[in-house]
Amino acid sequence: MSEREYKIDSETAEQEFLRWGSAMDLDFEKSHMDEEDLQSFKDAHLRFVEAVRRGTLKVNDNGEPMFMLASGVELTFREPKGSAFLASDSRKRNHDVAKLHAVAADITEQPIQIFAVMPGREIKLVYAIVGLLLGG
Repeated sequence: MSEREYKIDSETAEQEFLRWGSAMDLDFEKSHMDEEDLQSFKDAHLRFVEAVRRGTLKVNDNGEPMFMLASGVELTFREPKGSAFLASDSRKRNHDVAKLHAVAADITEQPIQIFAVMPGREIKLVYAIVGLLLGG
């Protein structure tokens, strides 16, 4: 995407990422991350910032990311509560995608089925946000 196709500049998008992290009390300190965690963080961070720059992801006044899907549905990613972790535990072992969908459904207060029909470009951002929320 060329610079003029972005709706938000990179500095503002980065500030939104940091504002979200602060509002959710997320730990973005890289010094304690191993190589795999660091790469996952970088990938998720880039996906978040790029979505803000494109205008499909915004951070509301409460510090919650709001993602507008191509279908017109808006997802608001609220701070995870204990129920998000219980949703993950209710899934079978080695069903990692099902666990991600269960947590995403809990955090966004949306039916789990919505995640099964999302295009890849959208579900990847959902996974990135959920991963940062749970890992932070």
